[in-house]
Formats: sequence, C-alpha cells, structure tokens
Amino acid sequence: MPRTIYDSTKGIYSTRGSGFTIQSTIGIQSNSFFGGCTPDAAPDTNNSDASNISVADYRTNLSTGGSQTRTLPDGTSVGQQKQLFMAVDGGGNLDITLSSPISAALDIIRMTNIGDTADLIWTGSAWRILALYNSAGGNITTPTVS
Repeated sequence: MPRTIYDSTKGIYSTRGSGFTIQSTIGIQSNSFFGGCTPDAAPDTNNSDASNISVADYRTNLSTGGSQTRTLPDGTSVGQQKQLFMAVDGGGNLDITLSSPISAALDIIRMTNIGDTADLIWTGSAWRILALYNSAGGNITTPTVS
C-alpha cells in the first residue's frame, strides 16, 4: 500500500511506504467547525502552588492548600482540548492564568469550589474558554473568569 501525503503546497500525492502524513499546519478557520475529541486517558494531578499545569494530558485534577495560583502554558497543536477540574479545595481561591488568552480580559480563571471545571481549546495562538461550570451542581456559580 503506498504512503499518502498531504502537503499544503503540493496537494495529495503518494510515495513508497505506508500510512498517511499531513505536512502542513491545519488550523481552525473563521466560520468553520472543528470537531475535537476527548482522549480516554488517566488525568494528570497538580497540587503545587505557582506551578505550570501540564498540557500533555487532556484533564488535570487540581488541588489547593489555601489561596494559590497556577499557569496554563501554550497548547501544542491546533484544536488541543484541555479540561481543568478542582478536585480538592483546601480553602481559598485557585487562580489559573492562561499564558496566551483569547483576550486580556479573559486571562484568569478563578476556581473556588470542588467540582469547578473549565473546558478550553487551543486555537494555535490562544486558549479559548469553551465552558465554565461546576459539576457538583446546586447553586454554585463558579468558576469565574476575569
């Protein structure tokens, strides 16, 4: 079976070998739909104040021991999804700074309760917040963004 290659300058062509390769940056375009996927993998855990959150895993369970901060570095590929989940609340707020937010007015996500969840997607240049909610339910109105 020949190897099929897509190149943004050459188009689709075949060569010796097997598989399919994309030799181009494919991004989210204006007025288009991107159907991402949710990986089926164990979540990462982060309980270190003033640390970077890993972007290697889809979901990160966060724990605090009082008021703390974290930073979410840039994503690694267009369409990458990230879920942040407050698993343990040791009292106080957890402020997560997005290293590259879609807007300077949306660069800090504040989590204050167990179950606070933020779903994000990497556009190639910024994190876009898809949803903020609390999976514990009730009248909890967090997380918030500022």
